[in-house]
Amino acid sequence: MKRPTNFFSIGKGNRALGRGMWDWSIPPEPSCRGAMPVCENRCYGKREQFRKRKLKRCYIRNFAACKSRGFAAAMIAELQRGRPVGFRIDDIGDFFSVSYIAKWTRIVRVCRQVKFFAYTRAWRIAELWTELQKLSAEVNMVLVLSVDNASAAELSALQGADGLLRAWLAIDNSDIPTCPVDLVFRCDWQEMPPLENLDHFGARICPRETGRSMPTCRECTFCWKWKENR
Repeated sequence: MKRPTNFFSIGKGNRALGRGMWDWSIPPEPSCRGAMPVCENRCYGKREQFRKRKLKRCYIRNFAACKSRGFAAAMIAELQRGRPVGFRIDDIGDFFSVSYIAKWTRIVRVCRQVKFFAYTRAWRIAELWTELQKLSAEVNMVLVLSVDNASAAELSALQGADGLLRAWLAIDNSDIPTCPVDLVFRCDWQEMPPLENLDHFGARICPRETGRSMPTCRECTFCWKWKENR
């Protein structure tokens, strides 16, 4: 459920993330500047359950809030009150500006008790990548670089990405990673046969897609505790 704060809304636990794991979302259309065709065609943030009027209002409200001067201070206050275990930045949406990334860097730096993580395609935008490297350097922040077949060569040539978690977005079970990655998410995985990995580079499938169990993100820890687990 989305619970309102003073001027934005934070998700405080859901079936995928698990109890004590919070999330933040903004509209995908104006924020996903690094999106590729596969993102736009398969975006789960554009699916029916996320396009309900109440949720859309929350995302629009959040987008306005995060561009305001008081956003970082308000978010820090909320996190210090609630003290979540983990926090997913941009569950829907992406890092869209240098200023927005800088605000999250400040939030992450102040709220050391929280483990933050985010999946992003914003690494494709040069001005954003420079700022994202600063964010990813924070000890309690895991930045996951999202990649697909159309952007694999681009990621392989990216300077400063060594050591960061990489996630492959596969359109089906034949969509084998063509560059080294650590994790695979499959579009429409509920309609595919269960898999443990996609062989090439030993890329493991997100545990929720293996068919063996449905662990929450809190139970799995692979993404948000990447720096501790590797």
